[in-house]
Amino acid sequence: MGLDLPCAGTEPRAEISGFVLAGGRSSRLGRDKVLLPWNPQNGQTLLDHAVGRLRQVCGTVKVCADRDDLPHSMPLIQDAFPGAGPLGGMVAALEQSQTEWNLFLAVDLPLVPVEFLQALVARAPAACAACILPQVEGLPQPLCGLYRQLLAPGLRLALQEGKYKVMHAVREAIKLLGPLAPQPDMLDVTDRTGMGRLVLEGQARDWFLNINTAADWEQAQLLASQSGNKH
Repeated sequence: MGLDLPCAGTEPRAEISGFVLAGGRSSRLGRDKVLLPWNPQNGQTLLDHAVGRLRQVCGTVKVCADRDDLPHSMPLIQDAFPGAGPLGGMVAALEQSQTEWNLFLAVDLPLVPVEFLQALVARAPAACAACILPQVEGLPQPLCGLYRQLLAPGLRLALQEGKYKVMHAVREAIKLLGPLAPQPDMLDVTDRTGMGRLVLEGQARDWFLNINTAADWEQAQLLASQSGNKH
């Protein structure tokens, strides 16, 4: 089954919680990435941009960060394990969540369009899966995906064992659920057949450009200006 653009005016889904992953030291970038300007006309930062997209998709939105100095009024969830990377925030969020399905979006993925997030969550009600993740040319993109709350115990165990890579932790968590455990639902965003009308001029692979360096930041701004993806 492919993904199509949702109808205009799609409402946020109350049964799905949204979480912005806003941790990280930004060491390679040399400045705090969550405060990078994204829409200067509106005074919007990268964090504002991530929160704004999730608010259009999810009933509740919170920020996961191993810090307490974010200049934002959003509810903040501290990482379960300091210094454990995104997985620390994901575990804390899943353990506190009040919904079965939970959408995570890394703050440094500014090019993922709202329409894709809306189409992604639309798969959740009928999905017999532990998580629903996009992949680009066979590579999973775990920092933009839907996760069921049942993964929380296994992910915490992975943290305790020092297994901080998200996909490795997900596989370990699924194993813990037993032989009949639901498997990940992987969606190849570069497959024009599978993605249906969401593939626009071959831009899907650019959606998952991760901002780690100044060069990444410049490229993201250029791509955003070319595609109009500033909102």
